Amino acid sequence: MDSQLLGLFLVIAIIGVCWKAGPVFGLWWRTRQAGAPVGLLRTWVLYFRNVPVDDVFEAYAECRQAGADVPLSEIVAHARAGGDPRVAMRAYLDTVATGTEIEFPRVCELEIEDSAES
Repeated sequence: MDSQLLGLFLVIAIIGVCWKAGPVFGLWWRTRQAGAPVGLLRTWVLYFRNVPVDDVFEAYAECRQAGADVPLSEIVAHARAGGDPRVAMRAYLDTVATGTEIEFPRVCELEIEDSAES
């Protein structure tokens, strides 16, 4: 009887992990296809920390495709601070395209200030 209970618990645990792994694996695969590879473990960690991973990875992929070099950690930090990483990345890439010398963290500060005023 004990082995059946243990087996049932194991099956339930595996189903629970697979239930949570589906969206994470799909997101991880999309980032690899977009040319912005992120490790599967890091994707899991961000997902379970309730970071808006869709927005973060979309901004990261846009950054990589544009040839800019913004670390994923800075994009994640902006999202965790309450900013929209997609908006900040577009603004940053616009400033880079115009030749303006500005760092990504400063663009993030301005985006958060602008969203707070709205």
